[in-house]
Amino acid sequence: MRSHRYFYLTLLFIILLVSYNQVFAEIRSPSREFYRQGLQWVSEGKIEPAIDAFKTAIKKDRRFADAYHQLGLAYLAIGTIESRKLATFALKEALKLDKTNVRYHLDMAKLSLKKGMKWGAKKGFERALELDPSVAEAYYHLGLLKEEDMLWYKDMISPQEEGVVFTFYKYSNKDLHDAREYFAKAIEFDKSFVLAYYHLGLIQFEFSDYSAMANNLEKALEVQPDNPDFYLFLGLAYHRMSDYFLANQKFKLAKSYMSDEELSLFESVIAVLDPAENKRYAALNSTQKSDYQRKFWKQRDPLFMTEFNERISEHYSRFAYANLRFGNPDKGIEGWKTDQGKSYIRFGPPKSKFRTRPNFNITLGGTINRSDADPIAVSQENWTYGDFNLVFEDRTLNRRFKFKRHMDPERDTKLIFEQLIKKVPEHYDFDIEGSPFEIPHQITQYMGQSGQTKIILDFGIPRDKVSLSYANVFLKKGFFIFDAFWNDIGRQVESRRIALGDQFGRNNSGLIFDRHEFQLLPESYKIALELVDESSGNMGKFRQELNVRNFDPIRLEISDLLLADNIQTDSSSLNKNAKLKILPNLFHKFRSGQALFVYFESYNLDLDEGGFSHYTVETVLRPIKSKRSSIAKLASSLGGLFGLSNSKQTEVSVLYEYQGNSTTEPTHSSLRLADTKPGQYVLVIRVKDINGGQTVENSVTFEIVNEYNILDKYQNNKG
Repeated sequence: MRSHRYFYLTLLFIILLVSYNQVFAEIRSPSREFYRQGLQWVSEGKIEPAIDAFKTAIKKDRRFADAYHQLGLAYLAIGTIESRKLATFALKEALKLDKTNVRYHLDMAKLSLKKGMKWGAKKGFERALELDPSVAEAYYHLGLLKEEDMLWYKDMISPQEEGVVFTFYKYSNKDLHDAREYFAKAIEFDKSFVLAYYHLGLIQFEFSDYSAMANNLEKALEVQPDNPDFYLFLGLAYHRMSDYFLANQKFKLAKSYMSDEELSLFESVIAVLDPAENKRYAALNSTQKSDYQRKFWKQRDPLFMTEFNERISEHYSRFAYANLRFGNPDKGIEGWKTDQGKSYIRFGPPKSKFRTRPNFNITLGGTINRSDADPIAVSQENWTYGDFNLVFEDRTLNRRFKFKRHMDPERDTKLIFEQLIKKVPEHYDFDIEGSPFEIPHQITQYMGQSGQTKIILDFGIPRDKVSLSYANVFLKKGFFIFDAFWNDIGRQVESRRIALGDQFGRNNSGLIFDRHEFQLLPESYKIALELVDESSGNMGKFRQELNVRNFDPIRLEISDLLLADNIQTDSSSLNKNAKLKILPNLFHKFRSGQALFVYFESYNLDLDEGGFSHYTVETVLRPIKSKRSSIAKLASSLGGLFGLSNSKQTEVSVLYEYQGNSTTEPTHSSLRLADTKPGQYVLVIRVKDINGGQTVENSVTFEIVNEYNILDKYQNNKG
């Protein structure tokens, strides 16, 4: 037993000694020394010295497969046509020496891709999978080849004679299925394969499978939670699902992981400004640019009622898609800089698009079919936006589309685009749940408290755009105030119930009336009102600038004039100062024979020794571009009712004297427009303070229309 044990120990020692000598000899081998030096040069970006080192290693050992392999990769890094030839030779030699090396097959296949030899590349990746079915990189590249074909055939048509059009959906759907399977396999065998998630998301987006895209990218973030692109594309998926809240969250996270340079580019408005404005923007400093961007996006926010800006989300989505779809990281192409990327970011997805199949117009005899045709009719992609079309062409036959150029300026898409963005730099249609509607309104201003001005916004809601529940309308209402620079001043969002039984007066306008009151200091503002019917999702909104009046606290002043279809005091109240019930006329349109009501307030009236104010109110009616016969008839009609004087041939007026017990006096009166012809008129209210001797006036325009127009005034005044 002892001799046997000694024998085996001796044998093991001899084997270890031989192995050690072989390894040591290999380590000290001159070819290995040059090989390691070459790898060091490559890591330092010194390609030429690395090539020399690998060549020397091969001279010293002609069967050094890894040296051939690395030599091929070094040649490939140079990127010239000649270097690719040399790389091909080196990789072929490596494969001769080791035909079962998966890495060699993968790199040879990728070299074939760079040379445009897609068939050879496909065979190389498939051979790698035959050797090792778990190679994620091979699945990924096969997926890329299928993805490219899928995108190529997806929107392609081939017009034939007699109006027949061939499509290629069956090819794109087959490629879609294969690409999806390949990318899924790549992820299955390598959960950290970032690019596989990326491209799987692209094909899911192209076929509007946004839910699957979101699930895929959520898994990708488990692998790489600080990848801004994943958050960006995830935001894109949620945005297309109209989940703007989640989309906004993901975009915020994307920005938090971006570098300063990436963030500056991403948030820049350069891609959506017209050329002249871009020059002005470029001249601003960083602080000014930031403020400019804030104002730019603020005024384009389609719905202030939400806590986020849907227009910014749309911009981020377009930017993300442009880079995802039209970029090529391998070739250093940024999608947002391409012609298609620029167009997509400005105008969004086209309403429709198609791509023509390239045709070769050369016959078998070598002649061109048509005398006016190019030998090759390149593929063209047509994007339709309704008011305009954009046409791109694959002039270099590499499936990279650029603006179509033409000798005729009217057919040159590059020139068309350059002219278009001067007038329409960008466009966005906000997608709402229901239907949009207009909100007719009028604003009147009155003296407020503590130097402020009281503002009353009367508005109407179209009855046919809201849902009734037991004679009630349930709305979500948002009212917003900004200063001249779009800084927030006031915000009020509430759910509101309007009972139709509370509506005052006979209303033939098809509107439900509501009112909003607020006070502001005299300045220039921007205001917005948003209404959403909680049942149907129908939405109305308006925005406008508001210059708030400055009422003098000493001199005689008069408020704006509020025109109404009816004004009454509350008969149930014994208080003489009871609140008035007003049915506003939002369109300032009255029919002939109808009563015109007007409300206004006078301020800073002087009081006599007994504490009473004495003032006169003169109501003047003046036509705009009317004939004298119309004036005469109007004067006759009104004179019979109110004792009007006709001191001027171009106007008629009535004068009343009032007495009050306050320095501020509200006044309302009515005029009946008997037998008055349709036309434009001006109503002037002139107040004279008898005690103080001061006079002040204000005016408002209105229109007299026929019976049909007044009953249909809402429909005739949309927009």
